[in-house]
Amino acid sequence: MDDVTARIWDVEHGTPVGAPLRQTAEVKSAEFSPDGTKIVTASDDQTARLWDASTGKALTDPLQHPAAVASARFSPDGRQIVTVCNDKMIRVWDAESGKLVAEPFPGGDGQSAQFSPDENGC
Repeated sequence: MDDVTARIWDVEHGTPVGAPLRQTAEVKSAEFSPDGTKIVTASDDQTARLWDASTGKALTDPLQHPAAVASARFSPDGRQIVTVCNDKMIRVWDAESGKLVAEPFPGGDGQSAQFSPDENGC
């Protein structure tokens, strides 16, 4: 059975910190925001989710997609999230509200997406 959680670990002690970040299908990726206050997860349940890193509580409604989400990443400034799902469309979301900031656009192999380090695009 696939694990449907992401966990925060204390690397010094090798123990989990807080409750698992639970989705309803396999978690494909997880990433901290640049300032370490948020976590974004991507899942086969057709959502990405935004979590408070200190409490493990969801910060927004799930970011809904039409297919399994393969990757979710923060922009270098932490204000946006880029996702890609199995429909091979890239979506950009506001990291505060969880709302789309642009129309989805085609790109890549449907497995990973990220912002450029200089914040000039995805």
